[in-house]
Amino acid sequence: MILLNLKYRLVKFIEQLPFLQIFIYNNLSKFKFLFPHDKDYLALKLIFKPDEKRDFIDVGGNIGISVIGFRELGFKKNKILVFEPDSLLIKKYLNSIKSYYDEVIIYNFGLSNKNEKKILFRAFYKNKFFHFNNSFDKKYIKEKLRYNYPKKYKEFYLKRQNLIVKKFDNLKIKTNACFVKIDVEGFDHKVINGMNNFIKKIKPVLLIEYNVSNFAVIYNKLRIDYFCYIYDIEKNSLRRLKKNDIKYLKMGKVLENKYSKNSVNIFYINKNLKIKNNS
Repeated sequence: MILLNLKYRLVKFIEQLPFLQIFIYNNLSKFKFLFPHDKDYLALKLIFKPDEKRDFIDVGGNIGISVIGFRELGFKKNKILVFEPDSLLIKKYLNSIKSYYDEVIIYNFGLSNKNEKKILFRAFYKNKFFHFNNSFDKKYIKEKLRYNYPKKYKEFYLKRQNLIVKKFDNLKIKTNACFVKIDVEGFDHKVINGMNNFIKKIKPVLLIEYNVSNFAVIYNKLRIDYFCYIYDIEKNSLRRLKKNDIKYLKMGKVLENKYSKNSVNIFYINKNLKIKNNS
């Protein structure tokens, strides 16, 4: 546990230094000890067995750090379906990860509630592509950069790119996916709406980054079939959120998370699914 604490404190420190982030993620093979990069991924071992062969879905594949995290956690047999609209990230990062790990399928489009072309706002820091903070929501990404890097905010700028998004329920993809990770910088509720039929039928575990602008929409949509949990690394357990927790999140009061400055990831787990060591 001491080593885990040190590891995620190091990750938190790295997240505050844009140039260091860029360097590390441009040299992923040399820093595998940092993966999974997000401590919440450790909770997957409380929910699934490593030898399960059901699919994982990664919405917002970015440079593939979630794929690496899943594999380094021991989920070697799960097929991973990656949705990433930015072809630059696929060519520079995801294709090499696909060649290294088996059973990784990449789709060069994003997910939404309908098929359409969208403008993606890419963040740059001192002329370096800062791919961790791209979004279809310009206001959201500017506010996030200002909050995460208050002293360096003025050194960031945005570029626009036209990309394609599609509705998952309209795709002819056959999958029994047990887990869906969604991290699309404020666009999450539209992804959920576009996966409505799939979610109702399969009832996968969902991991979604908390965002005050759409949390209430997502929670109200899923609350009938799902409970909300957050991962407690100290106890290695999933804690079910109570009414007051939900109330605070709807008000924009982020729950305490000493391993991440700006975010809490929320697990949405079907009410009938049994998990280990949860509180």
